[in-house]
Amino acid sequence: MIIALLIIVGSVSAQKRTIVMNNKYTNAKVVLIGKGTVPVRNLMLVNDTLLQYNSKSGDGSTNMKQVSASSVRYVKIKKGSYAGIGAIAGGGFGLLVMLDVVLSVKSDATLDDSNVNWAPYVVAVTAGGVLIGSLVGLCIPKWKTYFLPDKKTSFSIKFSPSISPSYCGLGMKMKF
Repeated sequence: MIIALLIIVGSVSAQKRTIVMNNKYTNAKVVLIGKGTVPVRNLMLVNDTLLQYNSKSGDGSTNMKQVSASSVRYVKIKKGSYAGIGAIAGGGFGLLVMLDVVLSVKSDATLDDSNVNWAPYVVAVTAGGVLIGSLVGLCIPKWKTYFLPDKKTSFSIKFSPSISPSYCGLGMKMKF
């Protein structure tokens, strides 16, 4: 029950992200209805019905293009990278590798490690994992999905989840 509510709340909050009119987005992907994805630069919603963007042609020149908002499913806008997550994953992997090495040496009775200070090795391998993980994560862009603003009508409907210790519900407000 709680998992279903979390999924509903997550999908409702994701649909609230809309493109702001006359705001320029430097790096984006426009997902067209039935025609695939178009990578674009300097995307801007000119009015409620028209998107304009820069697109590279085959000869390398940049052209200003326009597309009707009715033919757009959604827009993905680049919002950073996965450098932080990569750094955490790389550091964790380096730490696990060094934990395995230290435990393997300590459990082997034929190896004498009484004069070995393991701390610098653990720190160095963990830091190397952080560095490599952050560089790999830096190469992977993070995209957020944005929707075009709804066409204005004479009424509006808003859903609001309501969660408390004693009940769970979904409210609906209609304005005419």
